Amino acid sequence: MRIDVSRLASTLLTLGYIYVTVDQLAYILGVSTRTAGRILAEMARRGLARRWSRRAYKLELPSRYEVSG
Repeated sequence: MRIDVSRLASTLLTLGYIYVTVDQLAYILGVSTRTAGRILAEMARRGLARRWSRRAYKLELPSRYEVSG
């Protein structure tokens, strides 16, 4: 299964998530915490999130991404 991380970040922000932990994302997506951590790390590599603490990330969409809502 492929996940569009930019769409996921946009959707999470639309739903009101600014900070997301690995455990939260794992629960939301129904995946393991390891997979959720990899997804968040990919978001960070693409500039969609910034590591905030050991397990939490702050979502940050660059201006080129639209947040619909």
